[in-house]
Amino acid sequence: MVTGAWMLMAERSHIPRVIHFSAKAVIRADFPFTLPGVLLVLINGLIMAYARWGGAFRGFDWISVAVA
Repeated sequence: MVTGAWMLMAERSHIPRVIHFSAKAVIRADFPFTLPGVLLVLINGLIMAYARWGGAFRGFDWISVAVA
């Protein structure tokens, strides 16, 4: 929400320098907030695979499992 507001205000200024700075700041801020979420999804998937099938890499056809 905050990054969207920053970009909206920057776009309304019509100053290329401000827009460039805001875009770089949004990209820099996005990384530390997105990375933990990606890691948590990966860890959760591995835990669920272990709980259901005894491991994540035991020869299952993951496409079929995901669709089912």
